[in-house]
Amino acid sequence: YKNATVPWITSSSTGTEYIYESDYFITETAVIECNMTINPAGTLVMAMYGQGKTRGQISELRIAAATNQACATIQSKSDVLPGYLKLCLKARYNRIRNMAAGGAQPNLNLTKIKNYYIPVPPIAEQKRIISKVSELMTLCDQLEKSIENSKQYSSMLIESIVSKSFAPNTEKIIQFPQVESGAAVEDWDIAAHAEGDIKSETQEKIAARLAALSKVKQ
Repeated sequence: YKNATVPWITSSSTGTEYIYESDYFITETAVIECNMTINPAGTLVMAMYGQGKTRGQISELRIAAATNQACATIQSKSDVLPGYLKLCLKARYNRIRNMAAGGAQPNLNLTKIKNYYIPVPPIAEQKRIISKVSELMTLCDQLEKSIENSKQYSSMLIESIVSKSFAPNTEKIIQFPQVESGAAVEDWDIAAHAEGDIKSETQEKIAARLAALSKVKQ
């Protein structure tokens, strides 16, 4: 099957939140002869088996695509919002994985997935849940970025203390990257002076800064 143009999704693609492209393609002839389905964008794709954490992962198509036999495709009904369905399945990742059967490499199957029940509240409640989860995930991203910045600053502080780069009779400024407004730490400079020693007032600033970073990490 040469000159393939139809995206063909495998279970390895389910590790991302959305699927925007495919590493593999098949022809329209293959779709017909193998009785395959081209799923529309918005379809959920669940890995039925795979190595490590792959089994039970779920992603959402942002392109029309076919899938291989290791994937189950799920489309929501009119009374279930796709975003809500996706959240439910992701929240039950471990439960779904535990439904797998087999020896060395347990697998899920279409029957188990079709028979899996999820709660279906009214549409208004589904929208509220989606909105709340999105809000909390944004907060988590901000906290993660803040902690990462704190680790970076802490590393720079420690390096500045142990470094031998302060040449005699010179002043060296260590400029920390600017932090966005509202972050857990603030932008600041440390000025270190003279003949291999750090002035006492600078040592106090460093000690206070390290203490503040420790609190942020906790």
